[in-house]
Amino acid sequence: MSLTNHTLDINLGRLKYAGLSEGWQVPLYLPTGFMDCRNIIEDFSSITNFNQDAVFIGKYSGDLQTEWKRNRSGGKSVPFNKGSIQDFNDRKFNFSFFGEAKSFKAALEASPERVIMKATISNVGGRTYLNNPILLEEHYLNKLVPIYPGVAGRLSPENARKLILELLPATIAIASERLREILTDTIPAKKIREILQCPLMTLDEVLYMAHYPSSQEDAYEAHKVLERLAAIISVSHLRSAAKLPVINRTPILYPDWLDLVKNVPFQLTQEQLEGIKHLMNAFAQTHTTTTLINGDVGMGKSVIYQVAVIAAVKAGSRVAILLPNERLAIQAYEEINSMWPDAEALLVNKKTKKDLTDKKLLVGTTTLLFREIGHLDVCVTDEQHRFSVEQRKFLANDKTHLIELSATPIPRTQAMLSYGSMNVIKLTKRHCVQDIHTFIVKRDGAKDMVRHVKELVESGSSLLIVCPRKEQKTDLEDDEVVIPSVQEVAAKWEKLFPGKVRIMHSDTPDVEARQSLDDIKSGKANIMVSTTVLEVGLTINGLRALIIVHAERFGVAQLHQLRGRLSRHGGYGVCYLYLPVHVKEHTMERLNAVATTNDGLKLSELDMKIRGFGDLSANGAKQHGSADTVIFNKEVPIELLQEMIDLLPEKIA
Repeated sequence: MSLTNHTLDINLGRLKYAGLSEGWQVPLYLPTGFMDCRNIIEDFSSITNFNQDAVFIGKYSGDLQTEWKRNRSGGKSVPFNKGSIQDFNDRKFNFSFFGEAKSFKAALEASPERVIMKATISNVGGRTYLNNPILLEEHYLNKLVPIYPGVAGRLSPENARKLILELLPATIAIASERLREILTDTIPAKKIREILQCPLMTLDEVLYMAHYPSSQEDAYEAHKVLERLAAIISVSHLRSAAKLPVINRTPILYPDWLDLVKNVPFQLTQEQLEGIKHLMNAFAQTHTTTTLINGDVGMGKSVIYQVAVIAAVKAGSRVAILLPNERLAIQAYEEINSMWPDAEALLVNKKTKKDLTDKKLLVGTTTLLFREIGHLDVCVTDEQHRFSVEQRKFLANDKTHLIELSATPIPRTQAMLSYGSMNVIKLTKRHCVQDIHTFIVKRDGAKDMVRHVKELVESGSSLLIVCPRKEQKTDLEDDEVVIPSVQEVAAKWEKLFPGKVRIMHSDTPDVEARQSLDDIKSGKANIMVSTTVLEVGLTINGLRALIIVHAERFGVAQLHQLRGRLSRHGGYGVCYLYLPVHVKEHTMERLNAVATTNDGLKLSELDMKIRGFGDLSANGAKQHGSADTVIFNKEVPIELLQEMIDLLPEKIA
């Protein structure tokens, strides 16, 4: 039977919710840990060590009860369950746990004379208790039992384990066959064992050991082999993505593009002029191209594509510019219209009823994705990280030149920039010198922060305060943390500066939003409290101070983009990352990185390391996450990916 037929015969059930689509992927859904069921206690009097996990075999006492307890903050009550089991000499231990107990109780009552329970042993006041009990099946005894992640609301970890272990015997062989095919297409067969660092085991044995190890060391060795395998395939995808097929099309020629630069109301840098020339050369090719304009916030990326697309329009081409929100779309439309009114750009929003198929230059948001617009010769996606891969490519067919812009490329693109060959225009110089300082402020430093920004506001500067949510919300993971709303924060600052505060969020009507920006621009107001609707592109005149409330809730790219609103025309600016609550160590590491560099490319590299590369295949949809497209629940370390690139520079294609 062929591999394909084998695959079709496998009923994956709910594993499909975990991303598995074919049977050969089952052995590649790796455990994230193992439950040690080898420490078995049947005589409860033999316990000498506490604060350890053990498996207890005994009888159920029939006394499971549930009471409702309020949580720490006095919020809603949660079920607290207590019961006991006893050994075969009638020595009794109490157990307890929070949460739903119906299925647990049913399992106890189904086999009360022989209960197998894994729990943590604790001693309180001279009495022994079993905490966090888990009921086990007989066949788990004396084994390392794999732990698999589930999918919330779709697949429980226990069901994931049950399905994986049921399907493994039928899928290990087809998985190893499929992996061997992929590897031999990528590297010489005689090199596979050497590169995988696996001289003795077969792929079947590696896959088996990854799920059924005899020791933690065996599991580690099997998983390391599979990580190396995934790294090889990731690099193959990375290089394939950088070598897209050549699609022929008619060249776009406009030799007089330099005349268009005269309409720009400021002098372009040599880098910007070279960037425009780069795009014009790309348009002149007889095949389609993809170009990333990469430059930090405020380096003037937009004007490069604006000149180039106007040249394309004048050459008879059709162009669409996709932007992440309507306010930014309006700004881009107004800039283009003020410099080249004869280009007849059309702003497309929800209210636009015109036929778009005959318009030469369209500017809009994702509204463009839901309209019939006809063939495009050039498509621009401004602020690349705000769109999915599918959205960015939706408007561009095989004969469309694609231009993407980003100060902080998504991890997938950053990986291609770092490790592959990608067509890129990189800007390194600014029109004006900025002096931006970033500080992390905890609750005890709030007074000094407020005092400083008050001084700036009183001296005529503008202040932007960004909140993670437009409405008040309680943290789902910690119900003692309440996230303040935009309105609440604005009300506090209104007391300090009456009449000088404006608000903006996703539900703010366009008329009010424009009025708020106009008030800031005219000086009628100088404090804006908003959500991340002001993250990208928009310019706030005189903005010298920025406070990001609950900065731990923002990603690296978001924080850098928000900071990019400061001092757009040069000079001093200060950004405060305000942390009213304690944050975890890895979060503080991320925030410290933002605070210590204003270089967006360095932050993109950090973001890539934190979030993973994403799907590196040519048609990759995931923008971040594990770099592999083969194994599940394991990320390919960046160092390992680099090792494979260095080890096989020519053989991976």
